[in-house]
Amino acid sequence: MVICILSTSLSAPVIFKQRLKRFGNYCGQFCVEDWGIDQNGRRVYGSIMLSVQFIVPLLIITFCYTAISLKLGKGILYRNRRQRNEWQLGMTDQQRAAIKRRQRTNRMLIGMVVAFSASWFFSVLFNVLRDYDCLPEWCQDQEYFFGIVTHCIAMSSTVWNPLLYAALNLQLRAAFIRLLPECIRQQETRKNAPLNCKPLIQPRNILQNDFTKKSSGSIMANEEKC
Repeated sequence: MVICILSTSLSAPVIFKQRLKRFGNYCGQFCVEDWGIDQNGRRVYGSIMLSVQFIVPLLIITFCYTAISLKLGKGILYRNRRQRNEWQLGMTDQQRAAIKRRQRTNRMLIGMVVAFSASWFFSVLFNVLRDYDCLPEWCQDQEYFFGIVTHCIAMSSTVWNPLLYAALNLQLRAAFIRLLPECIRQQETRKNAPLNCKPLIQPRNILQNDFTKKSSGSIMANEEKC
């Protein structure tokens, strides 16, 4: 309810600045935003919308993601120091895995901030230049087209977060690979597998060959003793 009231109050001033206008050779009338001589009001309104839509959300997500990253980092450093002081051991595999998880989390958080900034940057730049009558001539000729394009790019910010999370989450990536066809799945598995890894379960024929070699070797040794 609060979000609906806030969004309605922020959009209400534009309702009173709309009028019908004819354009050249086009048939019919079109609804356009016209502030008339009140250009200062237009710039004030544009600055408020810039703060609400871009600056404030960017500051909030930057602060929250930075706090999360620092919290995770302090936890890992504390555990590492405690284990080193108590056991005097080097870094274990579990510690390396925790550091890698933290690095993936940091990359995901940074990617979310960059995706939000990049998505809204063009729309914000277009609106600021339009409010202060600084649009270039090539953009003024197709103002509605560029406005729609930049608005669509800004709305795509809601799509990037799930994609980034899925790309950097190992469980989701593995589940997605299982949905792929067999040939593509094998290629992705080989690509992501470490170079020095060995299969935990050997094929049956290899085990049989090893057993045959061992049994034949023991028989020959017994014959030599005899």
